[in-house]
Amino acid sequence: MEEALLLFIWAFFESIIWPIPVATILLGIVLKDPKNWFLYGAVTTLGSALGGTFAAYLGKLFRKKILEEKGFYWLRRVVGINPANIKEIEQQYQKYGTWAILLGALTPLPYKLFTWVSGILNYDLKKFFVVSLISRGILFMGEAYVIAVFGEEVFYKYFGTFENLQWVIFAIVAILIVYWIAKHSKDFSS
Repeated sequence: MEEALLLFIWAFFESIIWPIPVATILLGIVLKDPKNWFLYGAVTTLGSALGGTFAAYLGKLFRKKILEEKGFYWLRRVVGINPANIKEIEQQYQKYGTWAILLGALTPLPYKLFTWVSGILNYDLKKFFVVSLISRGILFMGEAYVIAVFGEEVFYKYFGTFENLQWVIFAIVAILIVYWIAKHSKDFSS
């Protein structure tokens, strides 16, 4: 049970500020106890989604400071937020934020960046949590499953790093989304 608690705490803080990916801890724990891969993937998912939602909340809480104070100029530059056109940026993020969160949650891009930006741009926290729970679930359950079923040797032989595995999972999800859209586009045009 200590492993599950460690994964939850690590995933929670990684989504806010912690620099070391929880996937590195997930790998070791699932290799040690592969029969509980589902539990470890689920706990990691929940910790990450809750931590991300907390970071988005902090982004909302400190929005005014981040957007207006000189000391946060570097942060605004890094994330591409210009206070002069914040309303337009917010409108675009409300429209396309789900895709941005999916991108941050499923790829090696820093998810924590998307968590804070979502809050700063007033993205709905409930929606953020749901999108994060689904996308982080796909990622961490996928990683835990691959490790549990194929083991360390196959993982390193075919993927090498978690970043490569993340890109593979992202590509599979992207293909499935494109397929679903293509299949259902007739339904939308009718």
